[in-house]
Amino acid sequence: MPPIAPHKLHRVDLLIAALNDPKLLDPAMEAVDKALDGGHDVWVVGHVEMSRTPILRKSTEPWLGAYFTSWGSQVMAHILGKSELIELSSSPKGLPLNYLENLPLMRFRAQPPTNGIAELR
Repeated sequence: MPPIAPHKLHRVDLLIAALNDPKLLDPAMEAVDKALDGGHDVWVVGHVEMSRTPILRKSTEPWLGAYFTSWGSQVMAHILGKSELIELSSSPKGLPLNYLENLPLMRFRAQPPTNGIAELR
């Protein structure tokens, strides 16, 4: 979830304006870029849309479900454009888990250079 401030006062009109700000996800995208460019992996927890085409939504309602779907798809499209999925994990079968606790865990690594010369890290 992107950072939304201020936290002292919560007016719905200001919240909706912040939620619809096209630059709201910039800090998350910059963190992904910094991690991948630095040779680190990016981990994603939860059910997200695995598509290179983001779902863009604007709303006048403060219901966060639509925003979570939109934000998740935008961040995943960004990650998939710069990396590849190298690991997908889930909880072992047969464990008594609540469905909210049984979330997929995905690990992404930066794509190697397209010039065929891999850089040693």
